[in-house]
Amino acid sequence: MNNQPFQPPSRLWLFFIIPLAVAAIVWTAYSASELLSMEQPTIVAKYKVILGIIAMFTSFSFSVGYLYMKWAVPRKNLLFQLLKQNKNVVTFKFGRYFVNEQAIHDIYNKPLSIRWLQQRDLREVYEILESGGTK
Repeated sequence: MNNQPFQPPSRLWLFFIIPLAVAAIVWTAYSASELLSMEQPTIVAKYKVILGIIAMFTSFSFSVGYLYMKWAVPRKNLLFQLLKQNKNVVTFKFGRYFVNEQAIHDIYNKPLSIRWLQQRDLREVYEILESGGTK
């Protein structure tokens, strides 16, 4: 059984996210300057700016997702190890998973940020533990 069932995202994602962000910023800046310099803006120029803004939002969303996954993986692995020791660390009530901080402090006395994991992460850790520790 693997001690670390969760792996961080590959750094190769940065070779996709960073060029996308740079291209989106350059495209939006160019399109916006083109739009502002027109006396009578055309619909095509407006659509170029809108597409640039959408591309910037998309690259921002990818960046936030990448950073969250990088942040969450060590905490999910730690939670997995804590759950193997004591199943009361995470409880399921009312259709949600709750982190029992007192049970965590009984096992692991360092300050933790496990409670900030999203519900889908808590569910994933719990389901992997129930399935025998494999993804």
